[in-house]
Amino acid sequence: MSPGGDFIVSTMQHINAKHTHTTEIVDHFFRHEHARVIAILTKSFGPEHFERIEDAVQEAMIKAMQSWPYSGVPDNPSGWMLRVAKNTLLDQLRRKQNFNSKEQDIAHTIDVVSQPNETLLSDEIEDSLLKMMFACCHPSISVESQIILSLKVLCGFGNGEIARALLKSEDAIAKAYTRARKKFQENVKQLEVPLGDELNERLSSVLKTIYLLFNEGYNRYEGEQLINKDLCLEAMRLTQILVNNVPESTGMPDAMLALMCFHASRFETRLDREGNLLTLKDQNRQLWNAPLIEQGQYHLNRATDAESVTEYHLQASIAAHHCVASTYEQTNWANILKLYDALIELRPGRITQLNRLVALAKVHGEKKALQELTELENENPMFTYYLLHAIKADFMVELGMKDEAVKQLNKAKSLTKNQLEQKYLEIKINALT
Repeated sequence: MSPGGDFIVSTMQHINAKHTHTTEIVDHFFRHEHARVIAILTKSFGPEHFERIEDAVQEAMIKAMQSWPYSGVPDNPSGWMLRVAKNTLLDQLRRKQNFNSKEQDIAHTIDVVSQPNETLLSDEIEDSLLKMMFACCHPSISVESQIILSLKVLCGFGNGEIARALLKSEDAIAKAYTRARKKFQENVKQLEVPLGDELNERLSSVLKTIYLLFNEGYNRYEGEQLINKDLCLEAMRLTQILVNNVPESTGMPDAMLALMCFHASRFETRLDREGNLLTLKDQNRQLWNAPLIEQGQYHLNRATDAESVTEYHLQASIAAHHCVASTYEQTNWANILKLYDALIELRPGRITQLNRLVALAKVHGEKKALQELTELENENPMFTYYLLHAIKADFMVELGMKDEAVKQLNKAKSLTKNQLEQKYLEIKINALT
């Protein structure tokens, strides 16, 4: 483990509010323990029983919701979940022929790892989770289905959250997940970490999934919260497992962990005292988490020794430029624009193009940026993303087009379901009108 691995977790735990309500605790464990319990059971019982394992874990979560409010949260909640799910699964499998021959060995293994021995459980969890990450990205499963399967199994995402992350309908996600699960059961014979070229191929999908998890926590899709720090912490933990176990020559896990550290360093400054959203320009940089920035630099330096430059290297470098600038005005926008140009050449994407235009406006002016944004919008008429209209409004304000800016802000407000973002946009509308 890198020198800062434990530090990242402890720092993020300090940032997190303590769970006090039982419902919140169960929700917390669904997000965090769902993947762990499924991974251990799948490793022990075999991928062919994956659907039954899912059902057993879901039933354990329901039992926790029903019993913990009265009996209290057990000393080892992870072990409790694991034992209850195991017993449910065993009851189902005892009805099947030829299972009794290995039933006792499996039951004993689960009993051992579910006892309150934190070191043993932690080691077993890390090994099982690592192998489950790569199993979800088996080459027999399409890339998009790999991501859907991973978000569902490893991250506890609902269909709505996945649909938003992948810009798909919930119905399409549900059907894709059913197909992916079937492929998983048919083609994954055992949980293992691939080697050589196959590791690098699957690693890309694994990292994309984890980063989608971080993004969902960093900028919540809907509701009153802007940030779900638990999701971000979970993404950082999963990435740390990859940093610990994947050869350094790839560089990608280190680069992505660096990116997460840079973003997480600004958690406490993204809202003002009244709970209103603060943009990068208005945040108090003195309150940014300096140790997390330092940790990000550590992992970015490690990543630069890799054999090739990836999208995560470039994104982390962009984030690093923001973190080291003492003021918003002193940000090296010219370098950031060059990094975005390289990123688009390496991995074209509409969101990346949109973010690049902010840097373009700083370097070459809002008029040129607005022209390119209009071209982007015309080329992608189905690209109905709230931030596109919010950025367009900012350009228009700088160019004195206030009436048009208000229309764009109203459009942006209608496209986001996050209440804090809606409130922020409403404030901007009121300021212009």
